[in-house]
Amino acid sequence: LPQPVAPASPQDPPRGVSGAPVPPVYLVQPTGTEIHTLIPPNPTLIELTRACQHHLSPEDHAMFEQATGNTVASILTHPVWHTAEGQLEGVFSNQKMLLHPLNAIGLHALRALLHERIHIYARERRGSTSHPLYERYARDGYLAIPVNDSKLLYLMAGGRSETE
Repeated sequence: LPQPVAPASPQDPPRGVSGAPVPPVYLVQPTGTEIHTLIPPNPTLIELTRACQHHLSPEDHAMFEQATGNTVASILTHPVWHTAEGQLEGVFSNQKMLLHPLNAIGLHALRALLHERIHIYARERRGSTSHPLYERYARDGYLAIPVNDSKLLYLMAGGRSETE
């Protein structure tokens, strides 16, 4: 596996193949669209870089570096992207585990982190975060809501209607 390029700080703008800074992207989700529309059909490394710029906070960058020992920038600028085994195919997919040479330095962790941040962004755009139970869901990762009506619970769990 090739070694990562010298790490850059999260404040340094990512650079494209030409060495020029990559402009930021603002992924806007029009009302009524689903999250998958945020992902371009044939994503490029520049789009991955832009998504990281837009969705990852400085705290995310610091947490990522602490967890993996590498920076997000070192993954995005790694020379393996320009080789046959460094293809972007599947990087934006919902595939849980993607076999990729950069997993050894944190690509899998980056995909998981970016996935979570994009979903938070989509929830905010949809207004889902204003629901009274959202704060508890965001804090705990699940909702446990007691149901006192056993008939209702049976209908919900069984996926049946009251007339069945």
